[in-house]
Amino acid sequence: MPDKQSSRVSPRNTGPRRPCRRIAKSSLLHGRKVEIYDKTLERHTMHFSLTHLAAGVAVALLMTAANETQAAGPPLVVAHRGFSYVAPENTLVAMREGWKSGAYGVELDVHMTGDGQVIVIHDDTTSRTTGVDLPVSATKTADLQKLDAGTWKNPKYKGEKLPLLKDVLAEMPEDGHIFIEIKSGPETVQPVKKIVESGPWEKRVTIIGFGLTTMADAKKAMPERQVYWLRGADKDKKTGEYIPRGKDIIEPAVANGLDGLDVSWAGITPEFIKEAKAAGLSVHAWTVDYDKEVNRLIEAGVDSITTNRPDVVLELVNKATAAE
Repeated sequence: MPDKQSSRVSPRNTGPRRPCRRIAKSSLLHGRKVEIYDKTLERHTMHFSLTHLAAGVAVALLMTAANETQAAGPPLVVAHRGFSYVAPENTLVAMREGWKSGAYGVELDVHMTGDGQVIVIHDDTTSRTTGVDLPVSATKTADLQKLDAGTWKNPKYKGEKLPLLKDVLAEMPEDGHIFIEIKSGPETVQPVKKIVESGPWEKRVTIIGFGLTTMADAKKAMPERQVYWLRGADKDKKTGEYIPRGKDIIEPAVANGLDGLDVSWAGITPEFIKEAKAAGLSVHAWTVDYDKEVNRLIEAGVDSITTNRPDVVLELVNKATAAE
């Protein structure tokens, strides 16, 4: 994600869901009996035509999808590039600190290396975080991992390497989650899929990115994964005010089968959230560190907040929850 909040910024909330009806195993042939169970009703046996049954299932699926896009509680907190406020971004130490902070998950950025590995780094060159200017996509992994990615943040982090995605996943705790932002193009989707599906962490990974084509490809390749489209916020040239997001991003996300929108805090309004959720999308905010905007987003009903300060945002979320 972009760097400065001043210039811009689930998985879906996994809190308790409303009980729903369950269709018991039975023949679906026309005219055969189908048993329906409900937690609040006694069991009944009815006759359904195949047409009626199909219609009922379709409605149930739509209702389930709608319920899943509604926040069942306070927003989840996601540590931006790990706990990047205290540790060098996109390093293993930052990820460890992010999980230790109590955040629901950590967000990280990935690029492809010159020899086809998926490496964790935000920029397409190594200059900003290592002091050595190498193009990530044209440099071998071994050479990239020789660089010091920690000293720029604090000398105590000297020697921190640029980690591979597989190494971060291998350290994820059992209750941890990772939001993988694909910074490069569609060519990264299959390598990411292979890594994500290689271990027990598969269900705790969400894919995010700014490229609509890349996100559409990711959803097709990994239909069981949550995939969110990242969007920024533009300013009105005359007033200087941020322009709320709307159908301009909702419709493409729906058309491409995506699960949610991960939007700059400045472009999110209660109206936008309502419209997006009515379309079956979850709504997530980035990157927010300060009380005023965090409280506004909590009140608006976002599903998650990505932040450089998970400690601060968690405290605000807990206060808001206690006040309800």
